Amino acid sequence: MLRHISVLFISIAIFASSIIHALDSNEESIHTLIGPSIEGRFQAFEDSLCFANHGFSDFVGHNPYLKILAAVADQRGACQGMVGVAAALKNKVVFRPEKSQMTRSEIRRQVRRAVQLHEHNCQGKVEIHGYSNTRELCADHEDLLKQRSLQYNLELAVDDIVLRYGWSFFNKKVLDNPEKLQSHLKKHLVSMYERLKKGELPLMLVHDHVTLVTGMAVTRSVKGYITGITLRHYDPNVIMSTARDFFSRHYSITKDGVISGTTIWDLTPHDKVKLACALVPKN
Repeated sequence: MLRHISVLFISIAIFASSIIHALDSNEESIHTLIGPSIEGRFQAFEDSLCFANHGFSDFVGHNPYLKILAAVADQRGACQGMVGVAAALKNKVVFRPEKSQMTRSEIRRQVRRAVQLHEHNCQGKVEIHGYSNTRELCADHEDLLKQRSLQYNLELAVDDIVLRYGWSFFNKKVLDNPEKLQSHLKKHLVSMYERLKKGELPLMLVHDHVTLVTGMAVTRSVKGYITGITLRHYDPNVIMSTARDFFSRHYSITKDGVISGTTIWDLTPHDKVKLACALVPKN
């Protein structure tokens, strides 16, 4: 009798374990975590900056702090700061072209506020009067946007690389493990998809370069499995004019969820202490 009871309990345990495993697998599957394609609202010309990722030293004046940042950027670039500023201007600014243009100091203040709202992932937006979009603003105030890009470049490097990912980011050998690499790719692709769903523009690091993800195209088999994911992104090394200037990065995915493609990192500013939002200056 006891033998039959033991066998029964073992069978139930195995059955329950298989169900839990199936549920876990289903929850973790990239085929279910990512839905249909998402096309962002970012326009190639209107929403991108009017300068490429070089030539910062001529736009910082006599500010010694900015001179140091510009010297570094002229050698290594300020890509994450540039796309961060572009994302902030797109998502945190309401352009009011019908109103009289703001003064230079007012524009400087509003751009700074927009970047702070973006950096701390805060609610709310700011207004910039006299301009229709980022490209128009940039044409008149390239120096201000370059200076803000330099500052934001350093802030993102500290907050969203060093403090957020720590040693795991710099120890690239961690991702030599195939299982950890697969987990990493899935985590960051899903993270970017969720951000796009919420209307955000993810910052994507590939190798040593950061670009701005503006859309994700998802292709599926007739049975519903994802076969490929293509990320469309704005590269700050290029001054964009048309949609043809967007870059694409493709990932192939098997039925079993194995992802093939370049290693990426989601560097989008994440939720921080909400007190930081309260400290952002008001209009």
